[in-house]
Amino acid sequence: MSLITKPLLLALCGSIFLSFYPQDVYAASNSGTNSDLTRDVSDKVLHYWSNAENKRQSNNLASKSTNDIEGISDNTTTSMLRVSKGYQVDLAFDDLYQTLLSKKSSLKDDLDNSSSVLAKNITTQNRWVDVSLPLPNGEFAVFRLTESKVMSPKLATKFPNIVTYTGYQVGGTANKSEFLNNRGRFDISENGFNGVFNNGNQLVYIDPIAVGQTETYLSYYKQDVNTPIFNDTITRLGLANKGLAPSAQKAELDNADQAVTTYRLAVAATAEYTQFHGGTVQSGLAALVTMVNRLNQVFLTELAIQFELVDNNDLLIFTDAATDPYDNNDNDGAVNTTQINNRIGVENYDIGHVVTTGAGGLAVLGALCQDTFKAYGVTGLNSPVGDAFWVDYVSHEIGHQLGAEHTFNGTSGSCGGSRASSAAYEPGGGNTIMAYAGICGSQNIANAGIDQFHSHSLDEMNEVMAARSCGTVAAATNRIPAVDAGSNYTIPAQTPFTLNGTASDLDGDTLSYEWQQFDLGIASNSRSDDNTDFGDGPLFRVFPRTDSTSRTFPQLTDILSGNLTYGETYPTTNRELNFRFIARDNEGGVNYDEMQVTVVDTGEAFALSSPIGGETWQTREQQVSWNLANTHISPISCSQVDISLSTDGGNSFPTMLAEATSNDGEETVMLPNESVAQARIKVACRDNVFFAISPNNFSVDINYIAITGQQAITVNEDESITLSTDLFIFDGAEPDELEVAAGDNYTVSDLQVSPSSNYFGTLNVPIRAVVNGQQSSVFNALITVNSVNDLPVAVNDQLTVTQGADAELVDVVANDSDIES
Repeated sequence: MSLITKPLLLALCGSIFLSFYPQDVYAASNSGTNSDLTRDVSDKVLHYWSNAENKRQSNNLASKSTNDIEGISDNTTTSMLRVSKGYQVDLAFDDLYQTLLSKKSSLKDDLDNSSSVLAKNITTQNRWVDVSLPLPNGEFAVFRLTESKVMSPKLATKFPNIVTYTGYQVGGTANKSEFLNNRGRFDISENGFNGVFNNGNQLVYIDPIAVGQTETYLSYYKQDVNTPIFNDTITRLGLANKGLAPSAQKAELDNADQAVTTYRLAVAATAEYTQFHGGTVQSGLAALVTMVNRLNQVFLTELAIQFELVDNNDLLIFTDAATDPYDNNDNDGAVNTTQINNRIGVENYDIGHVVTTGAGGLAVLGALCQDTFKAYGVTGLNSPVGDAFWVDYVSHEIGHQLGAEHTFNGTSGSCGGSRASSAAYEPGGGNTIMAYAGICGSQNIANAGIDQFHSHSLDEMNEVMAARSCGTVAAATNRIPAVDAGSNYTIPAQTPFTLNGTASDLDGDTLSYEWQQFDLGIASNSRSDDNTDFGDGPLFRVFPRTDSTSRTFPQLTDILSGNLTYGETYPTTNRELNFRFIARDNEGGVNYDEMQVTVVDTGEAFALSSPIGGETWQTREQQVSWNLANTHISPISCSQVDISLSTDGGNSFPTMLAEATSNDGEETVMLPNESVAQARIKVACRDNVFFAISPNNFSVDINYIAITGQQAITVNEDESITLSTDLFIFDGAEPDELEVAAGDNYTVSDLQVSPSSNYFGTLNVPIRAVVNGQQSSVFNALITVNSVNDLPVAVNDQLTVTQGADAELVDVVANDSDIES
């Protein structure tokens, strides 16, 4: 990890035109006498929203789910939300507000200020409250809310009716593991209730539907927010960051203690911003608290840092545009420094910012705790609410102030002129916080950003923070996860592959994971450039963190469809692909390990040649063949492959058909006895990460039948027996008929077996079962022929005697016979 010696940057982020107000929901609950912090829902959950499913109504609430939300206007002076769809619900706001205020703790006396992302160790009675929150699908979830600190104690005392919370979902199944990372941030004030939280792998927001509207709310997903327009300019100053310490290496971070650092944040609000949010100092401050609460969710998770609004931050909130000192645009950086230094004192804050309703943003790179420039941060948006403002823009500009540069590699749209060659790790416009999601013209990878930083941005910011002697560091209460990205591999070009890492956490925290490509290259000027492997640069976009330790490149849906999503493309050249496997414990502990994939252009892809799709396999024994692409020889040297079957169109491959078989391009496999409409075959190198999948679905319609056993079959000698299917045991389909073959000591007529005359003993009779014209293998039926006690055969005897001669003895039975003798 390199030492940063970059000059300070002045980042100008132009305006975007989006009106939506993301954050989350609230409903109040009394926890009763239960003082243990468990994941069980408390016995009282105050429900201030309607619940259509259970027909539970409170205070005349009404709700609806619609794709055409009424009341969402394009008037950016009053509208907060520009959302394509969501769940609209009314809230008994006054009841909720008073209930939460009545349960409010004394911040100066007992609020835990250790900054745990979750505050999961709070056990004091009535220190938490269970609330019911609406989800975008019309369902409700219960979250446990605990007060969190966003304002300094002095500022919080001055404005006791602004309260902030952290929260996590409770309830669920016995182990409740599915809710462990469903966490969020919430606040309530005269402006209304705001919340944002994870619901599985999606972010959910609950916000007032418009500024000044505290009774009607919308619950919606981040991806349903319409994308604003944004322009950004970067100006370099002739100042350099000095003495930046290199980031700790992975081995030093594994299981290391992680402490939370709190920075004193001074945020000014122009009169136009304050007017947008209600026009008073308290309403303006409430909007800033909502913003900082959301910022803390992001920065605590990503960097183990949080921001606290300074004691006299209310002195920085202006209400009269005619008299305030700002121009309400991105030229306000220098003015902001003067105002904050004069009103707060240069020694009384670590980082400063001003929010406006004008166009653009500005930040000095690495200005944290640098007296001359630490307040040189501006973010403006005509509708300054929601993640489009807080994360995509304010977090972006604060990221600059902490030392992070732009991470996109594209140059179209607003990306033109703003690319940072030393940090351009994301294809196109990128989608992490320091990228330009949705504003890079034809090179937009995604319409909206994700609330996480690229690992390179984390490196840059950690290096700056390590070099600054400011902020308050709490006692370490968390340990960083240990991670392992696994071995390096060599693979053929034009071939998909799956990387899998491992991680552990000594605290038992539930981890989330992410794989990022980590390669720089030449700038890309078009989608065509992004879809072309030039031998360097990024090929794969960043996806939100998940609970899976593996990632397939390109994504599996693209492999199955044969159509690559923009931001995902196959490597086609001889090159190195570098990757980072990143683990987060969602308590501020972030760690990564690196590995490398060497790509060899063999001239062709490792690919299935049979089956390729459209076939119907009707017998169990089938041949699979594949193109070796020289993978069996050096430098790839894959000697064995595993062959597996998918019955769901390639989404999973649970059935192993051949394991550790030779990588020679073909293998005869035995299919299971089942019919499959959407079958695919996967051939994967056993000791490598690359594989091939049938490019299309084929079907399996096997008329398989086997005779696996029989009943006891007996017949008396000299009698016949007719064989039938109920005498035998079958595997597979029901037989249509039996076929009986001739053999020794019996004759056959259709299904009738006749032992030879007077034969007894055991007959071995070969038979087959037949279904739809398909024969089973031969089964030797055993038929016992019982002997029967036949009458003896007596032959008359004749004796001739000569007169006078001696008498002769005659054996009268000598010529008699008995078949059983």
